[in-house]
Amino acid sequence: MQKNVLIALAIVGTLTAGFFVYRNRQAEIIALNTNTMKEIYKQWLYNTTGSYFGLNDEYRFKIFRQNYEKIMQHNSLHKSYTLALNEFACLTEEEFAALRLGLRMPKDKKRNFEVLPTNNLKSSVD
Repeated sequence: MQKNVLIALAIVGTLTAGFFVYRNRQAEIIALNTNTMKEIYKQWLYNTTGSYFGLNDEYRFKIFRQNYEKIMQHNSLHKSYTLALNEFACLTEEEFAALRLGLRMPKDKKRNFEVLPTNNLKSSVD
């Protein structure tokens, strides 16, 4: 009986240690050559825009590649969530923030408040 308990504890301890070692291991990223990355970029471009327009834009390709590598790096760490390519994969963080973050009210939109006159206010208040 005692022998079975010791074996069970040893197995649980080994599995627990293995889990934490696996969970905290360094990311292993496979470096993709430029041709492979171009094919991934081409497929992404077609899937998001429906055409290959911009395929020869080296600046966008460079940003896409950097973002793709960040995604692969993050996903190799096996965190509780994963990242994936989306329609913003060829934007820098600054470009994305300028385009998508913050409230932009249309200038011609009617506001639901009224500016009250201030010329009838007393100069001091007790």
